[in-house]
Formats: sequence, C-alpha cells, structure tokens
Amino acid sequence: MALRGARGRAGERGQALIEAMFVIPFVLALILLILDFGIALDRREVMIHAVREGARAAANGDAVSQVQAAAVDQSEGNLSTGDVTVCYIETSGDAFLGSVNDTVRVKVNHNYQMLVGGVAWMGINVTNLDISPTAEAPLLNPAQDVANAC
Repeated sequence: MALRGARGRAGERGQALIEAMFVIPFVLALILLILDFGIALDRREVMIHAVREGARAAANGDAVSQVQAAAVDQSEGNLSTGDVTVCYIETSGDAFLGSVNDTVRVKVNHNYQMLVGGVAWMGINVTNLDISPTAEAPLLNPAQDVANAC
C-alpha cells in the first residue's frame, strides 16, 4: 500500500511549480498596477495642493507670475509656469476685474503617464490620466495685474 501512495504522488511533483508559473505574472502585474494607481493618487493630491496654494497667493493680490510660481513651488517639480493658468471672474458688482471680492480661478493642466502602461493588457486602454484640478478664491486685496477673464 505504501508504494502505491508514493507512486501516485510521483506524477504530480512539478504541479505546484507549473501553477506558480501561471499565477505569479498576474500577481506581479496586479501589484504593479496598484502601486501605479497609488502614485497617480499621490500626484493628484499634490496638484490639488498646488492649485490651492496658487489660489491663496492670488487671493492676497499677488501678480499672476507670483501665483504661477507659488503653484509650481508646491508641485514637487511636476509643473512649469506654462501649466498654471490664472483668470478672474467679476463677482463684486463694480464692473472692474480684479477688485476686492472678485473671484480668482487657478487651474493646472497635468497628464500623468502610467508607469506600467496602464491596463492595456487587460483590454482597458488607460495610459495617461488627466489631472487638472481647479481652485477658486475670493480676492481679499486688489489684484496687481489681471491676466484675463474666465
């Protein structure tokens, strides 16, 4: 009887190795995908913080170049001044753009390039994520230079 049991297992010696070879690539791809989406979420939070800081600087009446610089400084090196747009909305009722109580809007245009190529291998073609947050704030001081209306 003992020989029969050992003989039956002898044909299954490499089964676990073969199963692991099929499963491990999918598990690794899933881990990389989770890591990539985690990095994308972190990048999104950094961009949201950058536009909020830009809107805060604009609310104090800083010039457009200073607002763009404030947003770029908070972006952890992911933005340039050309990626940040600043515009003003007349909400105070005095017909002058950039006066106290008008609204300033700061927007960032950023695309995140997925590290592992997205999930194209699963049939979903997501290789770039558009991360373009916007922040608005009321002007507490008159704007130094009004770039454009929204």
